[in-house]
Amino acid sequence: VSVMANYFSVLGLLIFIFPGDIIETEVEERRSRCSWKERRGVYMAKRKMVYNNLVKNSISAYFAAVELHNKPNIAYRYETVTLLMMNAWELALKAYVKKNIKNRSIFTEDGHTISIEKALSYTTEHINSKKPGSFSAVQRNILEIEKYRNGIAHFYCDQLEPYIFMLTAKSALNYVSFMKEYFGKDIMADDG
Repeated sequence: VSVMANYFSVLGLLIFIFPGDIIETEVEERRSRCSWKERRGVYMAKRKMVYNNLVKNSISAYFAAVELHNKPNIAYRYETVTLLMMNAWELALKAYVKKNIKNRSIFTEDGHTISIEKALSYTTEHINSKKPGSFSAVQRNILEIEKYRNGIAHFYCDQLEPYIFMLTAKSALNYVSFMKEYFGKDIMADDG
């Protein structure tokens, strides 16, 4: 018998109650007492919390990339800037899917989140369905940087091609516009 168990005597019999049993019973009771509206409210609060954290962390990754970009004497600078910029985009794209595409989930069946490629595909399809071709250039920029990101994360790169510098600069401008247009966040004015 666990030391953590509580017990009491009923007619001379010892009855052990384990804390887990009580918690499960209480949760089931509360769940059965909650209305559909209350359960939906909890679901919506969790959904909003996930969305807000995605946006907040995305903006943080963006500013970390910019700050690191502006420090010229740091080894592995552009590799790290590339990783952070792609992280900022991945989180922003997942937030976009969460906010705007109700028939798509950012979670897979095994509990992980979708890949950046899938989030980018969903976002591009959704935005281009409203304004044809309007997100295609941004998509190509992200996909090109993603190739470098994969090389950096999974292999050793002797030297990044000079053109990654232009890609990340354009990506940073695209990111600022994306956050302003689709999230109402003017991150250059109020730092997120």
